[in-house]
Amino acid sequence: MTEVIEIKDKVEVKSVDDVLVIMPIPLIIRVIEERVEDAYNKLVTPTGQVKTWALNALRSSAEGFKLEELY
Repeated sequence: MTEVIEIKDKVEVKSVDDVLVIMPIPLIIRVIEERVEDAYNKLVTPTGQVKTWALNALRSSAEGFKLEELY
């Protein structure tokens, strides 16, 4: 059975019209059963690394949107 982990966090993003927005972000992490060894061997702190990657991706993609488009 695959374990699912949910992490609730907030990320501060800056819109293209220079407005700072704090967005609540729920992250759901699930390891694919066939890739368990790969995940275990490559990630030192899996939850922290996945969270950092996801929040950084969100920050960089949100920079191209106006405030109205983020909501």
